[in-house]
Amino acid sequence: MKIHIKYKNSLDNSEVDAISEFTKRYGELTLSKKSGGSGSIDLVSFIEFSLGGYLINYLAKPIFESYNKGLINEEYFQKLGTDHRKKIIDKTSKIFPYFNGLYLNFLNSKKDQQESISLVENFENFSLYVSLNEKRMTEELLNQFPEALCNTYSIISLRLLELDEPHIVQLYPNFETQTWDYLFMPTVDGFGKFIDKYYSFSENKIHYLATADEFIQKFNITDLSEYKLIINPRS
Repeated sequence: MKIHIKYKNSLDNSEVDAISEFTKRYGELTLSKKSGGSGSIDLVSFIEFSLGGYLINYLAKPIFESYNKGLINEEYFQKLGTDHRKKIIDKTSKIFPYFNGLYLNFLNSKKDQQESISLVENFENFSLYVSLNEKRMTEELLNQFPEALCNTYSIISLRLLELDEPHIVQLYPNFETQTWDYLFMPTVDGFGKFIDKYYSFSENKIHYLATADEFIQKFNITDLSEYKLIINPRS
């Protein structure tokens, strides 16, 4: 598994060394310093992880092959626990111990950091962001993380969920149910204002939000989470 980590100059060298040594136990590490901001998004990260090649090879190919053979359909993405999905999740098993260990050894101590520790993946037709050090993040949620990535990549790449421009999404937990239930998928009109559109996996339904206050109230956004969103509703 290849893991790419970008970090800000402000990160302490001892922390860079610790993350690097830990990561090398699980995969091949490439390390680089972050340049500038995040462009069109408001999410502010001081560390970014990417598993792009691993996700493409072990999520994309099996999904496309199975879909083209008629082995899976839309129901596959709406109901958990099918044998085929379990096989795909098994192929991503290296991700489990890595992110579990990362949570216990690093993420858990960075929840009060206003900036994000993020997973950033740029796929063929969309960019995915996930903030891993949200104040309410738990080890249980990290355990479900590979399956959530599988679900997200699947429904978008197979066009079971159509994205608006600029094709930027954020996977976000339902902290009450301890599931990765929400996919923020703002429209062009929402950028620069607030996240005005999201998808619920549990409902298989798209929801629209009319105001920034509605978004803040729905997702209980605090000053420790507003910079961990692709659009800051208080900016």
